[in-house]
Amino acid sequence: MTRQPPAENDVPPNSDSSRAPDLRDPTLELPSADHWLPTDLSDLIPDEYAAYRSPLRATLVRFLDGLEPQRRIEIVQNQLALAESATTIERVLTLLHDCPSLHKLGQVVARDRRLDASLRRRLATLESLPGQVPLDELRPILHSELGDAAARLRLGPTLAEGSVCAVVPFSEEGSAKSDANGGQTGVLKIVKPGVRERLEEELSLWPSVGAFLEERCRRDGLATPAWRETLDQVAELLAGEVDLSAEQRHLEEAHELLRAHDRVVVPERLDLSTPHVTAMTRLEGRPLTESRGSLLHRARLASATIDALIARPLLQAEGPAMFHADPHAGNLLALQGPDGAETGRVGIIDWALVERLSKTDRVHFVQIALGAITLDRRRIVRAVVALSENTPDTDTLTDIVDRFLASVRRGRLPGFAGLSKLLDEIVVSTSARFPTRLLLFRKSLLTLEGVLRDLCPELPVDVALLAAVGRQLVRDAPRRLFAWPGRRDFGTHLSNLELLGLLTAPTRTTIRFWRQTLRDLDAVPEPSHH
Repeated sequence: MTRQPPAENDVPPNSDSSRAPDLRDPTLELPSADHWLPTDLSDLIPDEYAAYRSPLRATLVRFLDGLEPQRRIEIVQNQLALAESATTIERVLTLLHDCPSLHKLGQVVARDRRLDASLRRRLATLESLPGQVPLDELRPILHSELGDAAARLRLGPTLAEGSVCAVVPFSEEGSAKSDANGGQTGVLKIVKPGVRERLEEELSLWPSVGAFLEERCRRDGLATPAWRETLDQVAELLAGEVDLSAEQRHLEEAHELLRAHDRVVVPERLDLSTPHVTAMTRLEGRPLTESRGSLLHRARLASATIDALIARPLLQAEGPAMFHADPHAGNLLALQGPDGAETGRVGIIDWALVERLSKTDRVHFVQIALGAITLDRRRIVRAVVALSENTPDTDTLTDIVDRFLASVRRGRLPGFAGLSKLLDEIVVSTSARFPTRLLLFRKSLLTLEGVLRDLCPELPVDVALLAAVGRQLVRDAPRRLFAWPGRRDFGTHLSNLELLGLLTAPTRTTIRFWRQTLRDLDAVPEPSHH
């Protein structure tokens, strides 16, 4: 049963965390978060979103006050441990460390490029925090999971910490992979102690907390955030991160799929892995968006990333195609050699959340792209309807597609960014209900687009994708010679008939261009003369 958090305090006291009460006093009643949570959120939320500061703070208070008393005590004690001079951002980061669902929510919001860049930069620090979990708290988990093998492990300081797991380097005594100095042989990814119980409690609060935020925004005359979709995504991500057994299967599959790629590396799962601990090879590098290479170097990194995470899943000829559903900058590394110099290769880590596109999905995606290139509205609408699990409002859908094609006729190329925006608007503005795998793919594309734009804005994604399509056409060519004209069992998902149709497409596209342009002109009212 979902617990209901306490009602909001209508008159928040004008206090800050430096005046928080002493919890060591046993006679003290446990204070509401309203008494110690910073009242001034201007350092965290930019002026552009100033109207949301009060509703978001009230919502956060409601969430925190809904936690069990012991959790609330631990959270306040960690706030009291900070220096009185601690900034709002430092206090909020400490809070997010204590609440895994809030931590993951901050990560998800940081990837939304519709938000102010300064806000996203502040939240991006959540992608990979310095390790704070003491090794002494992780050792019992290792002994429970690994048995006698745990005694042979030498552990280094925690490398990084996410919302659910901590990553620790290790070397195994007597391992053939250890160097003469007993060097590290890999890393252990460990679910942090108590995380599962915290998540269960926190996620039970989110439905009522989200409804509260929606009501506050409505009361204050503010646009309601798409919190339901965002919280669903948070829950999906967290469920995947807790299930290390599934991640290990994904890791093995990804390693096999990309092992022949000369510019992409996936960690290799090691035999020490258990259902709650993943042992894998260590990849040394910095977040991809922090690459310090030349323009050409960063362009090559971007091209390799596009090929591995977009082109390969989309251009797989048959069967379900696996894709990384959480490709934020913290999961993509510009790999470095022993000397610290970048090697020109991309490391892809954290395969907790993956999904698969069916062959049918990929065929319809290609039909949408083909319809955009040829200005064929009906082709796009048919493909979108086929992808939807229900029958969407075709009038609204047609209006959206018409506006998109009108922008193409005005000179906007129907490239990756344009098609992503089209799909985004269809998801938000129509009654179309898409399967979870397609929603995750859309989110993955939006996240990856932001990473690539930060890494190398000079390299359009379209250039790398077109190059990949060209290479696939060459690979498919021998099989096309003997293929049935209507078959689509190729990586490009286009039949010979459709390729032949592209030869006559310029004439038909020109006709569509002028016909629709003339209709647009007819729709413009004549200027009035007075």
